[in-house]
Amino acid sequence: MNKLLVLTIGLLFGSNVAFAQLFAVVDTRGSVDIRKEADGKSGVIRQLSSGDIVYIAKDSYDKNAEWQNVSLSDEKIGPAGYIQTSKLKELSSFEKVSLNKQSYSNLIFEGNGIRTEMNIEEVNFEENRTNFVPQYKGANDTYSLIAYKDKEAFGIEGLHKLRNYSSIVVNKHGHAIELPVTSFENMFSPNQGLRSHCTFDRENNVVYIFTTNGDAAGTYTVAWIIKNDEYFGRFITRKPL
Repeated sequence: MNKLLVLTIGLLFGSNVAFAQLFAVVDTRGSVDIRKEADGKSGVIRQLSSGDIVYIAKDSYDKNAEWQNVSLSDEKIGPAGYIQTSKLKELSSFEKVSLNKQSYSNLIFEGNGIRTEMNIEEVNFEENRTNFVPQYKGANDTYSLIAYKDKEAFGIEGLHKLRNYSSIVVNKHGHAIELPVTSFENMFSPNQGLRSHCTFDRENNVVYIFTTNGDAAGTYTVAWIIKNDEYFGRFITRKPL
């Protein structure tokens, strides 16, 4: 019996897709409390560092409300909760670093003394088969690819033309910051720039690179954070922007 390769990952999206808005956590104290309820006296569930990212469903965001119900990166374990609106700033509201070049294999953002280059390459499945982890389903041996190099794989939609990032480099006023390979190697199906963005929070010296990749069942959004000229972390959600 031939194996049928079912190359989808994540949740199946129907007509009721929940879109997200990404927000940076900003506070001069360096951290922000997430509370169980929308009340300053409610218990603190956890703290996030200034510069961290949360997302809010677009249909629930109210800019005039005192509190926002936020969700965390898929990689953060534990419950989410409420943050004061005054401690949040939408990533798209920061200084824009313009997309100046886009191609099948390369994206370049430039502006405000910042140059961000994202290189994309094809991944030969047969040559890298041992790096992928399949999950078998049912008696007919169908399976999905769920991991790459021991990490959850995002955006895998088919064996044909598997693509991921090969490098991401931010050059800030002549200082190059190369993101670690582990921060992007399991991010598949990058888009060609239509849904990719780069912004700069000048006041807090933070560069944000964020993009929605994949399609249909493989859709995901990832954001990388470069704080004080160092790689700070990433945010991932299976919600599109």
